[in-house]
Amino acid sequence: MNISRIRRGVLCMLSALLIASSLPGCQKVSPASPKTENTTPAADDASEPETPDETEPAEEETVATEDGIWLPTSPSDPPEIPDDGILYVGYAVNYAPAGTVKNGALRKLNGQAETVEAVPNFGYRFVRWSDGLTDPVRADSIDNLSESTLITAIFDYDVLDMPVIAIDTETGVDVRSKTEYIHAGLRILGTESRWQYSDTVQIRGRGNNTWGYEKKSYKIKFPEKVNLFDLGTGKDKVWVLLANVCDQSLQRNHVALDLVRSFDGVAFSPASTSVEVYLNGEYRGVYLLAEEIRDSKARVNIDTNGFESELDIGYLVELSSYSSGDTFTLNGKQYMVHSDLSEDQKIKKEQIKYITEYLSACYDAIKSGDRAQVEEFMDLDSMVDTYVAAEVLKNLDLGWDSYYLYKEKGGKVHLGPLWDFDLSLGNANEGEETIDGLFAATRSGSGGGNPWYYKPMEFEWFRELVVARWDEVKASLIDTLPGKVREEGSTKLRSYERNFIRWPIFGTTQNRETEAIRRLKTYTAHYEYLADWIAQRVEWLDATYHLPNFTTMKFGGGVDADDGGFLNKESEELYKSLSDLTAKAGVKNIKTNFDGFGGEGVENLFDGEAGSKYCWQPWWDTEITFECKSAVSPTHYALMTANDTRNYAVRNPKKWTIYGSTDGKNWETMTEVKNGRDILPASNFTWSVFAFDNPGTYQYFKIVISNDDIVQFSELAFLG
Repeated sequence: MNISRIRRGVLCMLSALLIASSLPGCQKVSPASPKTENTTPAADDASEPETPDETEPAEEETVATEDGIWLPTSPSDPPEIPDDGILYVGYAVNYAPAGTVKNGALRKLNGQAETVEAVPNFGYRFVRWSDGLTDPVRADSIDNLSESTLITAIFDYDVLDMPVIAIDTETGVDVRSKTEYIHAGLRILGTESRWQYSDTVQIRGRGNNTWGYEKKSYKIKFPEKVNLFDLGTGKDKVWVLLANVCDQSLQRNHVALDLVRSFDGVAFSPASTSVEVYLNGEYRGVYLLAEEIRDSKARVNIDTNGFESELDIGYLVELSSYSSGDTFTLNGKQYMVHSDLSEDQKIKKEQIKYITEYLSACYDAIKSGDRAQVEEFMDLDSMVDTYVAAEVLKNLDLGWDSYYLYKEKGGKVHLGPLWDFDLSLGNANEGEETIDGLFAATRSGSGGGNPWYYKPMEFEWFRELVVARWDEVKASLIDTLPGKVREEGSTKLRSYERNFIRWPIFGTTQNRETEAIRRLKTYTAHYEYLADWIAQRVEWLDATYHLPNFTTMKFGGGVDADDGGFLNKESEELYKSLSDLTAKAGVKNIKTNFDGFGGEGVENLFDGEAGSKYCWQPWWDTEITFECKSAVSPTHYALMTANDTRNYAVRNPKKWTIYGSTDGKNWETMTEVKNGRDILPASNFTWSVFAFDNPGTYQYFKIVISNDDIVQFSELAFLG
């Protein structure tokens, strides 16, 4: 559908269009003739080609209601007036969820007038009575009514400072599934009269952690491609409504998406705008209407032609600890493919192998530090631009979930689009709330950081590109952010404040809110806090990037200066004087009786990447076994703490015992530790080296760990 066809200078709607269907408001409202609705559930049509606009039919005459009422205008459950020769007056409302008539019912008309009042429900406003009176309080008698009469209180959506999206599901109940679509009527009521729209859509839930909240996010599929509010660069069928329930400013996702969208090195970043949402007549609060990240011509436009049989096709990939479907693991991180793959399982397996090996080659090039090698595989503009944005945003989940990258068919890998910023810009209480400290450049945040950034930031040439780009965009794109936050908050204040009447969560902890954020009691205080945080963050980064030695200074090779390294000088000297026998001999058949959390499996103990870890919830003693490819004679062992041990010291285990075996059946005790929390540091990425009490020559090893909490380690090495 072409949205431009329905731009109008007045609020127009035939009330019959809103009540003719069992789905309220399921007709498209346009000067053009309505098209036949397609009510058959369809796939996401991610790669559906654009089709030319159809020839517009001649305009039909439309009728504008007197007040621009968008609710059904027939009485809802009106009282039945008896035909018994007595005069009666009855009161009804045009839409049951919208309001009530206080003291209203069916009554006899006599000389005594009785007062009634039209009372709107939350999120609605009283417009007028059906006979034209505009005072919500009225008193009727035979003095003003000469015959039996039904009088309807007419209510409408209370449109304040942002558009309203009203959704009525076919079931009449809330959306209950993240996987199954249901049909719904959808209406948009714009603050500008040109944005009035009505259609039948499909809707389902969305989100991982956020799906557990009462205020839920939704995914909407339109029957035809649309460009709502002229937000995007093109039309698409799929849009999302983000609840932003874990962000009490309700602006962090919008600010972040808008920032990334302003960088020309990022081909696509979702456009978004705040709207107020009604679901089945109930006011649900302020949501962010946004484009979804997916493979389509209007979004991430990659060429997947030949996906049925070819390998070097376009791939849209997400780093996500919640990965499912077409997944693979790379350097201890879980990824999933979002673009089309072959239905032939053998070919699909080869395609997943292809993109896994290609991304592995990309990362090997980055680790080499050779710019020429990196440029063979990677689009540098997207690397630099998304890094600059990510460093400003300081997103806790940057290396954990919702991180996208894509490979063009026959082309390079691009980093981005970036997504999901509830826990960014100071809204996470795990060290990310501070305005200082390099973040994307280090192994910080959930999952031990993002290797696509902390690894290239080890090299001087990449830092030089970052500083140059920062200087180029700071004044025009970054310094403007605090002003945009304040403008958004102040001009749409009434709508944002109404969200927190519906959801009174100020002062509470919904996810990772800091103490400073929990102290904020008004919406104005929240957006001012966000604006100030951004301004201070930008000031700190600008000063840091312009330090005389920034391009050569060491900040831990991806580890914060306050963390990393060794427990003490003795551990450092031992580690450097001995050989890593597990790395030298090679490790295989790694097994455990407890799976790690998403992307945090036991294999990460031996991958040589500090940014990955084995993190698990033990319900009883944990048993880890592995086999060296040949017998080794370790005299010491080394354990590295994980990315957030400083905040979760209880994840250092209380006890452990290490065994060795020559046959994998008969075990000899090599060491037993009963005071693990006393000897392991409460710091991140820190090696501790210990001597075996009873060293020996073995090929098979077993570690038994006891703890009363989650346990985590980044690396394990046997030394000798």
